[in-house]
Amino acid sequence: MAPEEACGRGVCLKMRAVCLEDSDTGIWVEEAPGVSPLPRFYVTVEEPDLAITMFKKHKLDDDMIRLVGKHHPDLLSDIHLHLGKELEGEGRLQEAEYHYLEAQEWKATVNMDRSNGLWEAAYRVAQAHGGADAHKHVAYLWAKSLRGESAVRLLTKLGLLEAAVDHAADNCSFEFAFELSRLALKHKTPEMHLQYAMYLEDEGKFEEAEAEFIRAGKPKEAVLLFVRNQDWEAAQRMAKAHDPDSVAEVLVGQARGSLDEKDFQKAEQLLLQAQRPGLAFNYYKEAGLWSDALWICKDYVPGQLEALQEEYEREATKKGASLKPLFMSEHCRFLQRKCWL
Repeated sequence: MAPEEACGRGVCLKMRAVCLEDSDTGIWVEEAPGVSPLPRFYVTVEEPDLAITMFKKHKLDDDMIRLVGKHHPDLLSDIHLHLGKELEGEGRLQEAEYHYLEAQEWKATVNMDRSNGLWEAAYRVAQAHGGADAHKHVAYLWAKSLRGESAVRLLTKLGLLEAAVDHAADNCSFEFAFELSRLALKHKTPEMHLQYAMYLEDEGKFEEAEAEFIRAGKPKEAVLLFVRNQDWEAAQRMAKAHDPDSVAEVLVGQARGSLDEKDFQKAEQLLLQAQRPGLAFNYYKEAGLWSDALWICKDYVPGQLEALQEEYEREATKKGASLKPLFMSEHCRFLQRKCWL
């Protein structure tokens, strides 16, 4: 039976069509009861979605894509993505890759290849389609799946060994970073200890961070870790044991804390221990405690006393203050200082 006769008898697919008017559109007419499968023939389709559905049903993917591209180009990427997922599920990976890439979903291809252990394919796709750094990330994951000397050989071959160490540290994968640096880039090991120490500090693990700062050859950073957290006892311990030059800095930091609490005598004591009398009288001056500022200056920085006295006199003149009380209480001030120094 000819196709025209089948359609005329109403036993073909219910579809409005005019034969041979558009040779661009080829479909399979579905099998009708009592009629043998009809061969492919060309029709003009008033309802292209129906033809697309038929192609999909019969898994005529190329024909389906051609019609979608002609009548629904905005859906073409979705169709390719759908086909890629179907083909991946069926284990037809090479065909799935084609459709994923047509859908501009290179990451889906890379993930598919990774999950199937096809690292070379994943690297190739990332390098060709993923931009400047995508292949580096895939190489890193590939090496991480190998570990040890095998990882080092792979990364060395790809010229990405140092980049992989940095990438591991940046992504808090410190175990792998230390492994690579220990095996092949020993000069990077202190840098890894430093980054790990900063990570531990951010996590609030201060004792572990202290040990890593020391391993990194950065004891002063360990001191500053405790200064930032106002753990003055630990800061002094670290400074005395590993960085004596920081002892005065710790005392100054502690003095600032005392000043914030308005404990001026404690701050003065700490600054004098740090041998920073200039800071002590400056803090008193800024707080308007001129008497204390002048006495500190007289006792510890006499060379600056005259200038400080003149500065006070100018301030006092502006405010109409008397200078006499500063010196009438000298004996009381001496006794007070003797009690706590």
